[in-house]
Parts: sequence; C-alpha cells; structure tokens
Amino acid sequence: MSKPLVLITGKNGQLGYELAGLFAGVPDVRVDALDRTQLDLTKLDLIRAKVRELRPALIINAAAYTAVDQAEGDAAVAMQVNGIAPALVAEEANRVGAALIHYSTDYVFPGDGKAPYRETDPVHPQNVYGRTKLAGELAIASIAKRYLILRTAWLYSNRRHNFMLTMLRLARERSELKVVNDQLGSPTWVRDVAVATRQMVQVDATEISLRIPNGIYHVTATGVTSWHGFADAIISNTSDAGRKIKQVDAISSAQYNAPAKRPAYSVLSHEKLEAAGIVTRDWQTQLADCITERATLTEEIAATPKLPPVQVFVPTFRVDECLAEIRECLERGWTGLGYKTVAFEEAWKRYTGLPHAHFLNSATVGLHLAVEVLKRKHGWADGDEVITTPLTFVSDSHTILYAKMKPVFADVDEFLCLDAADVTAKITPKTRAVLFVGMGGNPGQYDEVVKLCRERGLAIILDAAHMSGTRMRDGGQMKHVGFDADVTVFSYQALKNLPTADAGMVCFRDAADDEVARKLTWLGINKDTYARAASQGSYMWKYDVEYVGYKYHGNSIMAAIALVQLKYLDEDNARRREIASRYRAGFAPHSNIRTIPVPPSCESATHLFQIRVNNRDELMEALNQAGIFPGVHYRDNTLYRMFSYGDGTCPRARLASDEIISLPLHLRLTDADVDRVIDEVVKLAAK
Repeated sequence: MSKPLVLITGKNGQLGYELAGLFAGVPDVRVDALDRTQLDLTKLDLIRAKVRELRPALIINAAAYTAVDQAEGDAAVAMQVNGIAPALVAEEANRVGAALIHYSTDYVFPGDGKAPYRETDPVHPQNVYGRTKLAGELAIASIAKRYLILRTAWLYSNRRHNFMLTMLRLARERSELKVVNDQLGSPTWVRDVAVATRQMVQVDATEISLRIPNGIYHVTATGVTSWHGFADAIISNTSDAGRKIKQVDAISSAQYNAPAKRPAYSVLSHEKLEAAGIVTRDWQTQLADCITERATLTEEIAATPKLPPVQVFVPTFRVDECLAEIRECLERGWTGLGYKTVAFEEAWKRYTGLPHAHFLNSATVGLHLAVEVLKRKHGWADGDEVITTPLTFVSDSHTILYAKMKPVFADVDEFLCLDAADVTAKITPKTRAVLFVGMGGNPGQYDEVVKLCRERGLAIILDAAHMSGTRMRDGGQMKHVGFDADVTVFSYQALKNLPTADAGMVCFRDAADDEVARKLTWLGINKDTYARAASQGSYMWKYDVEYVGYKYHGNSIMAAIALVQLKYLDEDNARRREIASRYRAGFAPHSNIRTIPVPPSCESATHLFQIRVNNRDELMEALNQAGIFPGVHYRDNTLYRMFSYGDGTCPRARLASDEIISLPLHLRLTDADVDRVIDEVVKLAAK
C-alpha cells in the first residue's frame, strides 16, 4: 500500500513553502505541493480534477488572495480564491475522505477590541479581504467533515514579500522611516505556524488524521506590539553594516492612508490552542530566530565570490558626439523647439520612410495627441471606446482617458500583443479605434489587427515605444513599422533603444493630422517660435491661437542626442538580437522557462527579452540576491482600481502578468554576463 498523500496548495507562498519543506521530512507520507500554475483556485473544474486525481489523505490549503489593498478593487477574484474555492476544496475533501486544514486571518474581527479575540468572539470584517476570508471559514465549517481553520496574523519570513523584508530593505535605502503605531498585533514567523500545523497532524504508515477536534484555532506568536514597534525590533536585531536608517518615526493609520481599512487591534487568544496541547512562542523570540537564519543565509551569499551587478537596462550614449551636437545648440543660443528638433524630424522620416514626424517631450504626450487629433477629425464622442491591451504601461490607458474616451481591454496572444480574435469580440457600436502596443519590439498579430480595423472602419494607433528599428515584411520588402497605421508613436526615453533623457515622436499618416498636432503641441498657436524666427518681414510676431492646446513640444538638447543615437540604432539593435539569440539557445533545453516568440516576418528592435516561469516572484528575489536585477513589463492594468471594470476579461494577460520577467538586455552586456543570467535562471526557475 502506498504512503498517504499530503496535498499542499500555495507552494510558492511564505507559508506554503515552509509547510512543503516540513512535511517533506515526515516519514511515511508523500507530499505534493502545488503552485498557482498547477492549481489555480479561480478554476473550479481544475480543483475538482486535481483532488480526484491525487486522492490525498490531507489537504493543507495555504493558497490565498492576500493583497489587502488590491482586493478593494478586485473583490470578485478575492472572493473566488478566498471564499468560493475553499468551499469546493471542502466538498472534494469529503468526496475522497481527506482531512482539510485551512488558514484564515485576524481580519475577520472588527479590530476594536481591548482584549485578545477568542475563536468564539463575534466577527465583523472591515475590508474586502477580511470578508472573503470569513466567507471561506463559514463555507468550510458548514461543509467539511474533518477540518481545522487556523487564523494567523502579521506573518513574515525570509522569503517572498513581507513586512520584515521590506523594513530591512528600506533600512539600507533610507535614513528615516515612518511606520504606523496605532495598530496592535502579534508578529508571527511562518516557521512557527508550520510547526504548530504539524503538531496537529497524526501520521502513520497507512493514514493521516487530525490530533485535535474540528474547529477554528488561533495560531500566532504571543505578546503584543505595534507595526512601529515591530519595525524598530527588526532593525535593532540586525547589524549596522550597510544600514542608512537613523530613526523610525511613528505615524497614525490616518496618515498612512491605505486603501483598505486595517483593524486597530489584531491580538488573538491562544487559550483554545494551548488547551489542545500546542504552545506558541513569543514574537520577540521568533523574530530573533528568523533574523539569525537570515544572517546565515547572508553569510552563505557573502562567501560566494562577488560579481558585478547585472541590471535590466543601462543606456549607452556616444558621449563625445552627443556633447558636440549639444554644444552647437548652446553656441547658437537655441536649445528649445526648432533647429535640432527639425533636423531630427527630417532624419527620422528618412530612416523610417514615414511621411510625417513631429518631435515631442515624451511618447505619452504623443499617444494623447494621437487619440485627440483623430477624435477631432472623425467627430468621436466623449465616452466612445478605444480597444487596447491591459498588458502595457499605464500611460496607454491614461492617454485614452485624457481624450475623454474609454479604454476597453482585449486579451493578448503568445507574443504578449493584442489577440485579433479577442479584439473582434470586444468591438461594440461605440468602438472607434484600436491602440496596438508592440510589446518589446514585437508586432505579434499586428497585420491581422490592421486588416480588421480597415474592414470595420476603425482607426489604428500604433504604440511603437519599443519599436524603434523594428521592420516588417510588406509584400517583397522589409519596411519600418508605422507605414500602415493612422498614427504611430515612438519613445526616446532614457532606457529605450534610441535613448535621450526623455522624448518621443508622433507620426501621422495624413498631412492635415500632422498640422493639427503641431498646433496642439504648441498651445494651439498656428506658428511656432522657430517658424516665426525663421520667417522674413516685420510681422513675424503676429500669429493666431486656433485651439486650447498643450506644451508638448520637444527641445533641441534632446534632439541633438537623438541625432547621434540614430546613427547607431541598427547596429545597436543587431547586438540586442544577438543577445536574445544567446538567451534563446540557453533556455531551449528547459521547458519550464518559456521564451516569447517573434513572428518570422519581423526584424524586431528587441527592446525586451521576456521569459515566463511558474515562480516569477521567487525567481526575481533569488536573482536579486545573485546580483542580477531583471524587470517586469508589465502588470495587468485591470488590477488597478481605476480599470477594475475590465477585471476577468483578459485571462491570458492576467496569467502572463504573473509569469513574465524581462531579463537584462542592453549594449553593455558581455556574452559572459548573458551566460551568467542563463545559468542563474536555469538553476532557480521552478521545475
């Protein structure tokens, strides 16, 4: 007969990680610890199938939606994970005869108490997170035949994101900290929660049972402190080496002003737990042991030979040439709009083959002009819709709102760009345009989306912030992107392929649109300063103001840098593609590390090199400890409160948002640097 199985959910969380390690050392049991990619609690059919397939003797549900502030704008998903899924897990546990251990929170209480809350005290959660966790408790208590609900509070550990690690990081970065002092609780090391959980379980060679009666138990450290007191203790328990912090100031919850209301009093009684024969330690002892463990880990890291850090982005400037161009501006006395901006506009048109180009102070203002000019041209109404991707920098959605229109989110494809089929599904009678984002320089299904827009009479706006130098096949020749869009916007921000300090370019297809954009860029004035200065006659100071415009124009200093950088753009992009090819070859044998494909008809500018992994957050932290600092591009915009109306409408974007990492990619990387990144990712990515 095979050993009984313990099924643990939330493997990559603080608590799930500790539980998996602890139960893996228990004789006579098998352990199957699953992360979100293996058991997503928003997918009920998957929960049923997995429990019935594995038939565990014990299910420990350590997975939860724990982003307290984010839950305020993401209530449906929080309820799915914290309330609905636990009910189904309880049902399936009954079906296969498994016991269930589930974790809840101090947030189920109102937080206005003066004495430690008992398990039987009235509950009254004050925020969405607490209400969803309470829903899970009630469901399990009413359904499960054998269960324990363990309420915890103020958890921390040496992994994942938590208060202790945040304080340690900020103590290295800042000289002063402000921490709330009017919330009281019991900081608890997840190690102690895992140990207490193990003490509740009886294991023999053929079965697993619960040693204590069904019900709710409070499992936290003993003792009481405030967040301010906890922060002070964390910093006091660590060495002064590398610390900038001089003082930790106390502030009120009102001054902190978090979106979700926190309980002022979160202390939980341990009487019931102690009556069951399980005793927890005081919070100071737990913290000291956790920090001692961290010091051991730090010593192991310190013993490793130091290598220079590898950053995700580092711009390369041809310094002498840039300074020479800037010097011309200074000597001539013309650093603003005109002169070099005109020269760069002409150079960009020659490089791209696009008919119009207007130099601006950022790509964001270019996107606003794109939507605004087309809206005026076509007579679009306030509230009309522009379809775009949720997997992008938030400026795309903002610029639609600037024009008093509504962003509607369509899902992404394997290229992390808009999926043409989902764009089709999101078209309504109010749809006026599609804003396509070329993620990382990748055009994805752009051709199909352009075709769709032409068929449906929609405008196509191309956000080419990552696409300076991207070319696509058109018939028998390669053309720079933008040739078939109504308007294309490029970025020359400091970390882009063609870096300045910050600048952008808007390229309209029609001359009339370009003319309107130029007026809007310069406060609605119909003749800019440089044009007036260059004109002849005594009336050059006379001009008209045709629109309420903006001050969006670029300046000659940025354009001077751009003129130099443009000369090297193709050469630089070729090196970026070499680096990407090296990454692809290194990851090819490893199916747990998925790279983002590029269409064969494209020569990508390769602004990003992204991978998808199952343990993104843990991998990011581990890479940081190894001196490698990748990025994330981007977070699903529907997770932001102001765009939560789109929550759940783009599941592929949501999944990608949780999995993607942008690996270091810049011209200063050596092949040895790239190989080092590959080796660390292969070593640390979840199998």
